[in-house]
Amino acid sequence: MVKRRIDLLLLVEHIARELDVSCAVKYLMAEKHGVEIVIASMLEAHGFQKTIAKYEPRVVAMPYFYAASDSGQRKVLRAWPEAVLVNLAYEQIFSKINQAYKAPKDMLAKKHVLHHAWGDLYASYLEEHGVPRENIFINGNPFYALYQMPYSSYFSSRAELAKRYGIDPHRRWVFVPENYGAAFYGEAKLKDYLKSGEGDAYSYRDFAMNSFKEAIKWWQKGTQDSNVEIIVRPRPTTPRGVFIKTCRESLGQDPAMYIIKEGSVREWVLASDIVMSSYSTTLIEAAVANKPIYMIEPIHFPDYVQADWYKLVPQIETLEKFLEVIGDPALPNTCHPLQTWAHESLMKFANPIGNLAGWLAAICKGEVHVPDNPDPGLMPAPVSLPVETSRSLDDWFRLPGRVVDFVWRKFTHPEIGTDGIPISYQLDKITDAEVNHRVEHWSKVFS
Repeated sequence: MVKRRIDLLLLVEHIARELDVSCAVKYLMAEKHGVEIVIASMLEAHGFQKTIAKYEPRVVAMPYFYAASDSGQRKVLRAWPEAVLVNLAYEQIFSKINQAYKAPKDMLAKKHVLHHAWGDLYASYLEEHGVPRENIFINGNPFYALYQMPYSSYFSSRAELAKRYGIDPHRRWVFVPENYGAAFYGEAKLKDYLKSGEGDAYSYRDFAMNSFKEAIKWWQKGTQDSNVEIIVRPRPTTPRGVFIKTCRESLGQDPAMYIIKEGSVREWVLASDIVMSSYSTTLIEAAVANKPIYMIEPIHFPDYVQADWYKLVPQIETLEKFLEVIGDPALPNTCHPLQTWAHESLMKFANPIGNLAGWLAAICKGEVHVPDNPDPGLMPAPVSLPVETSRSLDDWFRLPGRVVDFVWRKFTHPEIGTDGIPISYQLDKITDAEVNHRVEHWSKVFS
């Protein structure tokens, strides 16, 4: 089969995190710069091998790039060794325990990849880890731009969400984008942290799980307030079934709060009255959106999860304070210190989504500096599937669903759970129809 030559392949890991901005960029690149791009999943379960077989891109943009040996990056490098590589870096604000783990780790990631930075903080972080300044584009955070006009008009309204999920629109909506993903880390993930020099990895998992179980009790208690709706959003990488199972175990009964993974975190931030989390960077997004914010801390944060911006958020350390805050609509807005920091540090430029589209278009047109292709010695070696999975992936995906889920989780995402519960990637399946629908929606926003 002859591959179709394209300018840019934009790879997506998590739809909820990335597809809103990706489709806006796709529309703007075509409309403003005359560059057509293809958006596809980087997950094997959603056709990454078919994407490899179908396209020959000049530029490949990825949601992260830590090392050539990472699974998705290895496949990209072996499929398109001549392509210009772009790290969109969708995670740039780290706690102490993540600072080494999220850094570029090898010479290929440091010298042969273009990196997208939201501000000087991440740019300096990259330079400290060996990335040349000419390989860094400082732009601002495109996700934060989604809370400003015209981008914010893209999302479903509070009335639409209330009707879709049966939530009382007249009550006070307390939105909780939880951030206890470490509670479900398995041995492979923990060993990666240890390799990065993070000796507290196992304590991190225990802290996250203990905090999660205590926070569940707070959320459940909050549902007893007749004027409040508690809306909890699990992290993209945490399967909903695993999340609910943990809630049941902690409570001894079914959870009464709304647990919703569908859609985007942004529409819930925009629609809610108050946003609470542990240390999720969604709190920064909520501050940008001018929403009251609080950091819930049922168990004191250890030093290794601390970050400088936490001190700009009011912290809630007791159930009594939690219930007081969610029940009092007269409390003053608490977002302004963090909002000011976000604007100064991460939003210096007025239109980071438009700027991102322009930068990617310029790369495609050869108008900006690009690193040399890496020497063959830096390219990752071929990796064979284990003997028991040596049949083709298509054969595996014809097997019963539970077997497929288990095999896929075991060999590619062992960090999700340690008890054999299969992971589901259903919410991250990208179709051309969905991309076209979203791009069309963006065309109406920009018209």
